[in-house]
Amino acid sequence: MSTIFKVFFVIVNYLINKPLNFISHPDAGLPIDEFLGKYGYPLERHTVVTEDGYLLTAHRIPHGKHSNGTNRYPVLCIHGTGGVGEMFLFPGYGKGIGWYLADRDFDIWLLNTRGNYHSRKHRKWNPDKDPEFWNFSWHEVGVYDLPAAIDHILTVTNKSKLFYVGHSQGSTVYLVLTTQRPEYNDKIALGVNLAPSAFIGDNNYLLMELVGKHRLLFKSVMKGIGFHEVLPFNLNRLVRTLMRFVCSEINVFVDVCNIVFNFPDNTHQVDPATFQLIFSYVPAGCSLKQLNHYLQIVESNSFALYDYGRRENKKYYGQVKPPIYNLENITAPTAYFYGTHDVITKPEGIAKLISKTKNIEVYKIEQGFNHVDFLFSKNVIEIVNKPLYSMMKKYVVNID
Repeated sequence: MSTIFKVFFVIVNYLINKPLNFISHPDAGLPIDEFLGKYGYPLERHTVVTEDGYLLTAHRIPHGKHSNGTNRYPVLCIHGTGGVGEMFLFPGYGKGIGWYLADRDFDIWLLNTRGNYHSRKHRKWNPDKDPEFWNFSWHEVGVYDLPAAIDHILTVTNKSKLFYVGHSQGSTVYLVLTTQRPEYNDKIALGVNLAPSAFIGDNNYLLMELVGKHRLLFKSVMKGIGFHEVLPFNLNRLVRTLMRFVCSEINVFVDVCNIVFNFPDNTHQVDPATFQLIFSYVPAGCSLKQLNHYLQIVESNSFALYDYGRRENKKYYGQVKPPIYNLENITAPTAYFYGTHDVITKPEGIAKLISKTKNIEVYKIEQGFNHVDFLFSKNVIEIVNKPLYSMMKKYVVNID
C-alpha cells in the first residue's frame, strides 16, 4: 500500500469513525533551560567563536540529576541538517542520549552549528541582511565550527581529549574534521557516528534522487530569487508552530504524521506523543548550500568537497573537479551506528564508508530503524543508548 493511500485511508477512517481528540506533550514549547531544570538538570550557556567569525551557542549539561560536581568525561554532541542541540534530549526526559550520559559521569556539550536559530550571529555579517553569512556548507562546519568547539571544551574542562557523538550531518562534519584537520584526531577519544551520511548516492529516496539530478538548476533558481537560508527565521518559527498543531494535537493528524515519520516500513519507532516535543525545536534553520552539497553527493555518489563548477573549482582547488575527502586521514577511534531500514544512509553506503576507514567499530541495528530513529525512537535506550554507553566506557581510559 502506498504512503499516500495510507494517509488518505487514515484521514477518512477518523472522520467517519472517531471523534477529534486533542493531546499535548507536557514539555512541548519549553526553552532548554526550563526543560532541563524541570527535571533537576543544570545548564550552562557558552559562546564558541570560530576562526571565520561565527558566534556559536553551546549548551552544557555538566552533570546529572543526582550529582553536584562536574562529570569527568566531556562529550561533544552534533546535530544533523536543520537540527538543534536539543535533539539529543529527544524523545524526552530520561530517554535521550543527553539525559542518559549525563547521569553516567559524562559532561554533555550540545553544540548548535552555524545557521540554526541559536547560532545566527557573526562578528561582521547580519544573517537577515548579508548573504555572505549563508555562504557555507557542512564543509565549513567541519573545518571551523568543530575545531573551535573542541578547543573551547578542552580548555574549559582541562582535558586533552573528548568524546564525539554526531547524528546524520553530525557524522558528515566529523569526517570532514578528521580528514581536513587531521591534527584533531588526537583530541578525540572516540568518535561515534549515528546514521553516518557520506556515501548517500545509493539511496532510493525518490525526492533526493530527483532533486539531486537537477541540483544545478535548483542552485541557480534559488540564487536567482535571492534565497540563501532554508526557512528564514520568522518563517521557521511559524513552521514549527504549525507542525506542532498539525502533527501533535488533533489525533487524525498524529496518525498521518506517524506514517511519514516511520517511512518506509511503518515500524512505529517514534511515539506519536513525541511529535509535539520534536516540533518545539525543529526545524531550526540551515543554509541552502548545505543541502546543495548533499545533493551533489547524491548525484555523484562520491564524498567530495563542494563543487563550484569547473571554472571556480580551478580557482579554489587548482583542478576542475572537487577533491575527494581522504578518509585514510582518520586515525581517531571511530564507531559507525547504522540502521538497515534507513532510506538515506543505506547499508551499501555504509559498506563503502567502512571499506575506506580504519580503527573502527560498527554497530548494526535491524529493529526497523530509519534515519531519525537514532534520536527519536521510543526504544532508544535499549537500542542506541546502552550499546553506545558500553562502547564509550572502553575508551574512558583515554580521557585525562
